[in-house]
Amino acid sequence: MDHYSQTAVHLPAAMLKSALLVALPLAGPYGEPGVATSIVVAGGLTTPALEAGLRAL
Repeated sequence: MDHYSQTAVHLPAAMLKSALLVALPLAGPYGEPGVATSIVVAGGLTTPALEAGLRAL
């Protein structure tokens, strides 16, 4: 995040996290529990590091 900029790191992470949160309810009724679990894990891994960015500011 220091090498690029905070916007360049936070924006793609926030967009990916939003897409995964939108996909979660769609995958629930039609998929198996493993699909929902993998979406939740991927969403947790793509959470933007907002606290670290605020500390740097």
